Amino acid sequence: MHLYLTSNSPWDTTYCTESGQVIYKTESRWSLGPRNIAISKVLPARTIELDAHGKVPEEALKDAFVEIGKVDWHAIWYSKIRVGDGEEVSVKDFFRKEGWGGYGRGRVFTGPEGEEYVWKMDSVKPKASPLCLYTFANKGKNETLVANFHQRHLGIIGKARPASLEIQAEFNHMADLIVITFIYIEKLRREKERQSHSGGGGD
Repeated sequence: MHLYLTSNSPWDTTYCTESGQVIYKTESRWSLGPRNIAISKVLPARTIELDAHGKVPEEALKDAFVEIGKVDWHAIWYSKIRVGDGEEVSVKDFFRKEGWGGYGRGRVFTGPEGEEYVWKMDSVKPKASPLCLYTFANKGKNETLVANFHQRHLGIIGKARPASLEIQAEFNHMADLIVITFIYIEKLRREKERQSHSGGGGD
């Protein structure tokens, strides 16, 4: 599954297929303290009933969405994350830190079947993804690429392309979880990128 972002902010955009079908949308709202990011998924096609004049109601032509997750981003305190109808949990409990990358340690989380996955953050390099998700290599297992983020290319040199999140076909069943965790990790990566340019750091 290859999802194309309609803006360069993964937390305030829509995620579409190559044909333009919207699959996910994210909305970012500021409250007192955190940035609240709601992640929603389009509902499957539904039966449309005609109105009294035999026409399709205008409202029925719009995509209907259901919220599948949430990220409360805190700049100072620990952020929180919610998947599906579960409880909000601190990111320090949802993820653990492993390894190293260009922008600090990788973030490991547990998938729906008890398998572990790791987001690796790296500095931006030509033809390389700054953010990739892998199966976590332990107990003799080799890591496998699960998803990777392609940054927007403005086309000054080469062909222009929007930002996109590419999920390998064998992991499409956990796309919701991948999108939710991606939004938090990419926000974290960009904060670390900003800090590195201003002389800061972190893990």
